[in-house]
Parts: sequence; structure tokens; C-alpha cells
Amino acid sequence: MTMGIVAVAARWRTARPAERLLVLWVMVGLLELTVHDSGNERRYVMFIPALIALAALIVASDRPWLPSELVAAPSLARWIAVPLLLLLGYLVFGSLVRLAFLSDVRVGFLKPTVRLSAGLAALATGLVIWRWGAIAQRLSSIRVPSWALGALVVISLTWNLGAFAGWARTRTELNYLASVEVGRTLAPGTLVQGKLANGLALENRIKPVFVGHGFGNYADRLTRDDVRYILTYVLPRVGYESQDESGLIQEILARYPNHRTVREFDVDETPGPERAALIDKFPNARD
Repeated sequence: MTMGIVAVAARWRTARPAERLLVLWVMVGLLELTVHDSGNERRYVMFIPALIALAALIVASDRPWLPSELVAAPSLARWIAVPLLLLLGYLVFGSLVRLAFLSDVRVGFLKPTVRLSAGLAALATGLVIWRWGAIAQRLSSIRVPSWALGALVVISLTWNLGAFAGWARTRTELNYLASVEVGRTLAPGTLVQGKLANGLALENRIKPVFVGHGFGNYADRLTRDDVRYILTYVLPRVGYESQDESGLIQEILARYPNHRTVREFDVDETPGPERAALIDKFPNARD
């Protein structure tokens, strides 16, 4: 993918519109995630089509990775390439370094993955600028042989078939059944507060009221007396869907000390037993 972006950027003026669109797809998407939130893996799904197409430009093309005229590019062009090289280097090294720190949940520059990846990206960028001619010459003469392309396809298919087999072996219908039970318990149109309400709203007609940290109905989370019910995890812990120690759900529940659990449901999101609860904030209120 990164090599595909470099290849298109190197011949930007002569690149086809579709190729430029793929690069802009990735760059604008990364900018959006930087502004919004890049901490959740599911937000990167939008990149999959572009990444596949960019990779295909490299492995399935009969032309060299880089144009030969890039070898003699002026110094100004090399320095213009620095921000792109830093970004792509960070993406490559970050993906590799992260594998060694999967249990680290810290955010921001305190994460060792961030600092180490940034450092490696800076070193790699410096090396490219220093050895520009030799590296550009090498990349301008590389073509992917057909046997290597076939091997990549086989490896990719094997990997994905293995992942599918693992999913098929452990899959459950617990979330589906829980969503159906929520629909049997609550009337259509019932407002339900909490992140989990969104996840369990697919097989019923409740109206989930998402609550996020600093966004998504956060400001009035403690005053939504028009929302009678809350859906949240109780196992492995209350408010587990928030994935941090801020106590968002606990804070809401503390606002309604007389709350009562109406139903509990077995659910399945991560390895290990999990249970969700439908909680009534006003158990003594008339229906």
C-alpha cells in the first residue's frame, strides 16, 4: 500500500485520475481520523478498498515501481517528499512495532509504539534523503515477477481462510438472541441509553441513545430522565463497553440510585464470558 502511494505521488501529474483518487482517499481519511479518533480498529475499514487497489498497482503492474527520472530529482523535490516519507514510514513501522505492544492501552505520545515508530520513521526518511539516488535507482528497476504475485495470492488466501475457519469454529448467536430478547422486553420506540444499546438494536425497534466520552449525548447524560432504560455490560465489569476507567456508565447509574436490573443477556464480543443487563432507571414508575 505505502509503495503504491509513493509510486502514484512520484508521477502525480501523469497519474490517472483513479490513481490520484486512491491516494487522496487514504490521505483525507487519515486526516479525518487524526481530527476525530484513530484509536478504534473498526474505523480503518474504510481504507480497505483503497489499500487493495494501491497494492494491486504495485504487484500487478508491468512497469517499474518508480519512474527512472526520479533518480535525478532536484533537491527541492526531495525535501518536498519528506512529509510523505515521514507519514508512510510511521504507518509502516507503527504497524510492525505495535505487534510487540498489544497489551499497552495508553494513548498519545506516551505510548512507546508512538515514540519508537516516529523515531524509526525519521531515521528511515533521513536514510532515503541521504541515499536518494541509489534507492530511487533500485526502485525504478524493480518489477514483481509472476511467481511472486502467485505466492502472494496463495499466502493471502491461506491467511484469510484460516481466519474464517477460526471464526466459524467459535462463532455464536448470543448477540442476535440478546437483541431479540430486548425487543420482546421493550416496546417499539423505547429510548435506551448507552453504547451497548446501539449494538443490540439490530433485531428490534428500540431507539438507542448513544453516550460517548465528550461526544454523543455526553453533555446531558445525567439529565436524560426521558430515557428510562440503560443497556450495559455487567460482566466482565459494569460499563465494560467504555473500554477505560472513566466510569461513564457507573456515573449515570449513580445518578439513579434506585435503578433495577430488568433482564440479563449472555453476549459475545471478546474471548471469555460476557453478560449485558437491561437496567430500569425508574423501577417504581408507572408504565
